Amino acid sequence: MESIIMSSSKTASLILSLVMASMGQSSLATLSGRFPGGACAEAASPENTPWGFARESLHDGAKGSESGRSGSGSVRIVLREISSDRALQETVPGSDGSFAFRSVPFAAYRLEAIRGGAESGIGGYVLAVREIVIDNALTVNVDLSCGAGTDAVSLPERVVRAEGSLSPLEMTGHSFFTSEEIRGLLVPSREKAAEAVLLQSADVVPDEDGRLHARGEDAQVQYVVDGIPWSGNPTRVYSSLFNADVAKSIDVRAGGLPAQYAAGSAVVSVTTRDGLDRPFSLRAGAGAASFGTREIQAVGSGRLGEYTGLFVSAARSGSDRYLDPVSGFDPIHAGGDGAHLFGKLSVLAGADIQFHVLGAYDAGGYEVPNSLSRTPAQDQGQELRSYLAGARLEAGLGGSAHLAAAVYTRRAEAKLTSGGLSRIGSAADSLRALGENERFFIGASRENGYHGGQIELTARPAMLGGGHRIRAGVSGEINPLVESLSFAVTDSALADAQTDNRFKPYDISRNGRSLTADEKRTGSAVSAYVQDGFEIGKWSFLPGLRYDAFDLFETELAFSPRLAAAYAVNRDLDLRASLDWLAARAPLENILMSSSPALRPLSGDDQGTIPATVGAQRAIALDLGADWRYGRYLVFDAGAYGKYLTSFLVKAELGASGLIFPVNLKRGVVAGGLFTVHLREWKRLSGSLSAGGCASLGLKPDDGSSPIAAGLLVGEEGHNYGHPFAGEDFFPTEHNQIATAVLNLRYRLPMGLAATFGGRFDSGLPFDLVGQDGMALDEGESRAELARRGYSEDVIDLLSLEPEEPGSPDKSVAPHATFDLGMEYRLPMSGVGLEVRAAVLNVLDTPYLYKFESSFGSTHFGQTRTVGLWLAMEY
Repeated sequence: MESIIMSSSKTASLILSLVMASMGQSSLATLSGRFPGGACAEAASPENTPWGFARESLHDGAKGSESGRSGSGSVRIVLREISSDRALQETVPGSDGSFAFRSVPFAAYRLEAIRGGAESGIGGYVLAVREIVIDNALTVNVDLSCGAGTDAVSLPERVVRAEGSLSPLEMTGHSFFTSEEIRGLLVPSREKAAEAVLLQSADVVPDEDGRLHARGEDAQVQYVVDGIPWSGNPTRVYSSLFNADVAKSIDVRAGGLPAQYAAGSAVVSVTTRDGLDRPFSLRAGAGAASFGTREIQAVGSGRLGEYTGLFVSAARSGSDRYLDPVSGFDPIHAGGDGAHLFGKLSVLAGADIQFHVLGAYDAGGYEVPNSLSRTPAQDQGQELRSYLAGARLEAGLGGSAHLAAAVYTRRAEAKLTSGGLSRIGSAADSLRALGENERFFIGASRENGYHGGQIELTARPAMLGGGHRIRAGVSGEINPLVESLSFAVTDSALADAQTDNRFKPYDISRNGRSLTADEKRTGSAVSAYVQDGFEIGKWSFLPGLRYDAFDLFETELAFSPRLAAAYAVNRDLDLRASLDWLAARAPLENILMSSSPALRPLSGDDQGTIPATVGAQRAIALDLGADWRYGRYLVFDAGAYGKYLTSFLVKAELGASGLIFPVNLKRGVVAGGLFTVHLREWKRLSGSLSAGGCASLGLKPDDGSSPIAAGLLVGEEGHNYGHPFAGEDFFPTEHNQIATAVLNLRYRLPMGLAATFGGRFDSGLPFDLVGQDGMALDEGESRAELARRGYSEDVIDLLSLEPEEPGSPDKSVAPHATFDLGMEYRLPMSGVGLEVRAAVLNVLDTPYLYKFESSFGSTHFGQTRTVGLWLAMEY
């Protein structure tokens, strides 16, 4: 399907189309057409074109599918995603004016015919423009023409729209990233590019060791890769990371999610590259950065015949600062590495049939950071591996229906050892554990399976007049889980610090024994949904209903109605709103251990009668927003959201082990807002500013019982959730950050050079602090207490110790801002491309903390100044 934007009165007819397109399961389409050119192709300046205007050169944009980079006098056809105003692909029309784009992700696009600028780097002129929406895999045919009387130029406001002053409204906030943007992110290592994509929005807050909080929640971000749900939590401490460099595009959306998506704090929709859009080429790159960071990557991509594409990628990286240091800014035993293999074969079996097969192997490992430099050194570490294989079929069923089906299997493994031991089985093991561990011994293993399939039908029923877009689907997944854990105390001071003596039976320095648990269980998830998109005048609606059945410890059923509406006030201002009932499955990583009766002694008296079985989170969410275009270059978006949650999912970590357990709070509320302004390229300058805030609060029960509904209450977080300040009706969760801002600016210099400036502000995540008597402390008393515990003045100065109100233990990490700089250079040569990137992160070397935990946990120190250089060559 393709829609044309023509007048403000017709904007609503496109709104629903865009929503349906952008929420698609990373599906792909073919876009073909003709640009006969006519008189406009002879133009060389905007004065000679119907609405020509200078457009930035694509010298720093997407590489052409056929031509590489065209000469300054030729015409190029550019496919540009509307919301981001970024080029996804470009090509040169044939002698008859025909052109084609393969493997196009579902989204809203602007097709532009541009003359000149590709070689000179000074920009070109837009000769013809057409805006379309792609929401199924049927081949889309589009004619680009600038002759008088065509639908592309028949209305005067087409000039305004062509120049970018109006994008279609969406019912949910989102951020779209092309492969070029992903490649240009300022990161300490390409291994962490997936995290950097999410952190471009002030909706997302960084926590320790790569954990992220989206919109005040810890419910895992849902990844969808080429239509296949990437179940699990792909962050550093949980899993081997997703290699973002294999993505053709990444679309991140939060709030107002349609019924086709399960609830989560955000959805990351990834379309991987497939080679259908280019001749076969090879790319190799390598990089190095501070802290011993080193990486190498190789890619092969292109067509194998007219209707088959292949993409293969291999990457390897390592760093001495993979996780956060816990005793200072210099890492001690905090290294890690990653290895990634990815392959995808795509076949166009007909005009309306596509078949994709993909496979991935991701491996990584990290050292659990030490707080002391000692001999022999503590050597706790975790190895992570995952395997994925999947296939997806897209088929058109006539001109008004589309079928998509997928099957997949994924396996994720993790093994945590201390000094090479996964458990203590003998007296010799106990002696070894005592000599090599600072505070405690811990060993664990985890094997999670995700095996499933899904089928989806999209149709425009003739009986409804063709104005309704019905989408329905079903999916199922089986999850075999195996987990084990072994724990022992090696420092008697840690055992003595617990007033309930919970650790003394496991203090092997005093002839105690280790605590061991082994659990095995198979879970499942089944879902079904139906939704309908339609419009009435300037109004657009998207109602839907979702059904979920989760089965692990018990069967949990949920019916989730969703409703989104939008109104086009005029061609520059759009309003949106959504009301959703949501059900989020509890994360499967470590869920058997969190719910294991054998580990209840680790929580001591804190556990009480609280059940350990963790369940699904339920929520009612309201989202409101507005989108305003000011002239050609500025786009403003403002949104506000609120959620009421039951069985609110939070986390508790066992010390600094990297073992993080899900916990349910009985009730909670999340409320916040986000304001974003995008600057489309103006005199070579482009960028965005995102500012927001979020309150994430747990609610104390009226009956005086514990705020915790279920889970294993380990570590400082578990204790604090179970003992909130008595003088408040609510308490901050670990996701509570009041203010966040993200700035990105890019300036194109001549001759293939570009400069990037980035900045980030975080007001700081919360923590609790009490004195030896268990009472709250004022600022002076807090400083004295932390000094007594051995913290330096430098660390104490990185905390905000003024209590929120008298008698409250609530404190937070101090507000902090960091700034980054980057430069890139691209040298196109005959048949070869050279790319050089350099970056300096935290240019001012600002000291800051991600997180502070004052007792059993650890302080997590922020990224210090980091310098990196990356080189790549393409043939």
